[in-house]
Amino acid sequence: MASAILIFTDMKYLIAIAAMLITCSAAMAQAAPTQQVEIAGDISGMYSLLHEGEFVQIVVDDTRVTGVISHYRNEDPEKGEFVDVSLDKASLDGTTLSFRSKAMEGEWLEFTGIVERGPARSRSEEGYWLVRGTLVEHCKNADGKAEEKRHSITLRSFPLDSEPERPVAPPA
Repeated sequence: MASAILIFTDMKYLIAIAAMLITCSAAMAQAAPTQQVEIAGDISGMYSLLHEGEFVQIVVDDTRVTGVISHYRNEDPEKGEFVDVSLDKASLDGTTLSFRSKAMEGEWLEFTGIVERGPARSRSEEGYWLVRGTLVEHCKNADGKAEEKRHSITLRSFPLDSEPERPVAPPA
């Protein structure tokens, strides 16, 4: 009988602890609701890419997304050729940004990510917008065979006042 009371008491404490954890979790969820951000047109600008000096310029107007990617064609910036490639396909669907660069000698980049407000307080600071997603490099290996390299990256918006003057798309 004493062991039955002890088990009952232990169960009572476990139930009380579980109820307290559920209550705390619910309170925390209400205190920090997920923010839905309005991003229409506001995310236009320059964003960091994989390596120092690489970037993607995104221009969002009412119905279309355009831009250019400036990046090294080789993973090693010391050996790589720096190229500007315009976006072949790009879209902004809600908070999902997707783009694909034009192919250059059978190589191209693809990206899909979610746009969110970053920690910066204003557009004049780096990281006002963040786009978390996956960049896929479609390239050729040393043997000339096609391969894909996937990178989980966060594109960070450049401060508005420090964006370099670059064309939206290179001349055709």
